[in-house]
Amino acid sequence: MIFAIANILLGAMGLMSMLSSLMYLLVPAIAQSNPMIKSLMENPTYVTCLKVMTIPTMLGSLVQVGSGLGLLKSREWARKAAAGFGLYFIVASFVGAYVNYRYLFPAMAPELAKTIPDEAARNFANVI
Repeated sequence: MIFAIANILLGAMGLMSMLSSLMYLLVPAIAQSNPMIKSLMENPTYVTCLKVMTIPTMLGSLVQVGSGLGLLKSREWARKAAAGFGLYFIVASFVGAYVNYRYLFPAMAPELAKTIPDEAARNFANVI
């Protein structure tokens, strides 16, 4: 029961976060009000990664919500879907970390240097 509720809540949170990311893509005026979001949305590497990852993230979140609902009803397919989502999430976490390290961090380094002029603080921000 706890696992089912956790799947539903975490899947719903994933959907809401993707909807907010889509708002920045679909309504550029929203991004203009925040200077950091504006600089992210002006970076073609970031925008490409955001566009590419939107569909798998939304599908994964829908699978997570669906498996949570199925787990509440003790369905066999729901256990398989939850396990499949878990495997997907592990792989997606490693792929996401690699994409961030290889493509996004270097692309955002110049903006980070302008935003955080102190080198020690910038190195700390890179670690986070």
